[in-house]
Amino acid sequence: MKGQHHGGLNLRGFQNLNLIGEIEKWWSAFDFQGSPSLVWWLKMKALKVKLKKWNEEIFGRLDKQIQELSEEIQAIELGEEAGVLTDEMKLKKENLNVELKEKLR
Repeated sequence: MKGQHHGGLNLRGFQNLNLIGEIEKWWSAFDFQGSPSLVWWLKMKALKVKLKKWNEEIFGRLDKQIQELSEEIQAIELGEEAGVLTDEMKLKKENLNVELKEKLR
């Protein structure tokens, strides 16, 4: 399946997140005065701020997520070393490792 293209950008992965709709809404809400090039530049600058905030709200701080996953895996491994690891915890460790690998890509 081919992604939606906007101005040469492939936005396939963002369709489910409604990013395109958000960008369009923000862009039309920005109200700046001046020459067309100045208005465009100001809108781009404002859009950058909005996108940064949106990214943190949707995806969170990746470094913090990686740290939290690593700490949770380490805690489970301590139980493993002590010989008190349940099957449920083994499965949880496997899932956490998969999630961590995904975040590290």
